[in-house]
Amino acid sequence: MVKRKLARALRDGSLGGVAGLAAGAVGMVLAQAAFFALEGGWQGRTLSWMLLGGLIGAGDLLVHRRPVRAGYAAVGGLVGGLMGGLGYEGLTWLLLAQSGAAQVWLGGMGLVLVGACIGALIPWARQVFALGELRVVRGEQQGLVREVSDTASIGCYDGNDLYLPDSGVAWRHAVVRRSEDGFLLEVLAGIDGVARVGERILGPGEEQPLRSGDRIVIGGAELEFVGK
Repeated sequence: MVKRKLARALRDGSLGGVAGLAAGAVGMVLAQAAFFALEGGWQGRTLSWMLLGGLIGAGDLLVHRRPVRAGYAAVGGLVGGLMGGLGYEGLTWLLLAQSGAAQVWLGGMGLVLVGACIGALIPWARQVFALGELRVVRGEQQGLVREVSDTASIGCYDGNDLYLPDSGVAWRHAVVRRSEDGFLLEVLAGIDGVARVGERILGPGEEQPLRSGDRIVIGGAELEFVGK
């Protein structure tokens, strides 16, 4: 169990690092272009931070391949860049007359502030805009919560959106996805397993609309779907 969690953390960290590096590089180029287009000033600097944050958030697409989720993350990055950039400008204005050493510290504090705002607002935006959540109420991952924006895969493979290492859970067991009327749970065809929603048992290839508060049992794990 520990080895699998460590492997997933290393893999996700590596993918996230590559995505952040790529998005950051593109973001820096666009940010510089925006800064010079506005001829500098606080407006240009703030817009630059917004572009950088938005592209870092959009880099989520490279990791999870979920356009809707990446769109929400990009919005969070834009807002985080705006808040961090304005905070940076505020610090600059307050400490404008300080010594050179203080200005160096100011630059470091400003970068930390911008990074903290972008890092905090990206997951916040995903939570705010997500239309549903899956909460693990029983099993190995009890207490874990995953937002559902458009689709969420469930299974014992740690590359799923909701990783359930419990007994009786297939490699890729089921998927929760949006439909015209809300969300539904589909047990994937070809697996050796079932899922239970309330009193109904779903076999491979079957699906069931979900309502907020529905309990889902997959193998040794029990989930609660919460709609927003």
